[in-house]
Amino acid sequence: MGGHAVRYYGIDRSTVDFDLCVAVDPPTWLGLGTLLSRSPLFVDVIEGPSWRQDAFRRFVVGSLPDGREERLELWRRNHLLAPFEELAARSEEGPYGGERIVFLGIDDLIRSKETERADAWRDIRLLEETAAERRIGFPFRARSRPRPFLASPRPGA
Repeated sequence: MGGHAVRYYGIDRSTVDFDLCVAVDPPTWLGLGTLLSRSPLFVDVIEGPSWRQDAFRRFVVGSLPDGREERLELWRRNHLLAPFEELAARSEEGPYGGERIVFLGIDDLIRSKETERADAWRDIRLLEETAAERRIGFPFRARSRPRPFLASPRPGA
């Protein structure tokens, strides 16, 4: 979910966090801070505020070159989305950052964006266009190179 998933589907979008849906049992969920702090991927792990502690947790896992916090945001349950098993069944795997990554299916991603944030509504509009293009058979933007407006120069130009 989030900006990286939006980018996977071919939309130019910046993000400073990683949003993930996870399927973990309650004891593991409660121990996430300790688990993350043991990872060699993160130097310092600081838990941030959460309005739904049993469903959503936010961790600061580093700093970006410009000084902004880099965050890892984990959803165990999201009131906008189906249970994890259903999301997994509709997910899509594809190349991203040199790896194969699993993302929410585009319709679930659109649903996850239905928040009060203005940038989320921009994402929704563009994702809906992408979903419509895919349904009618247009090439998937994230997997194909952009085609130039004019395929070749005019003769004699």
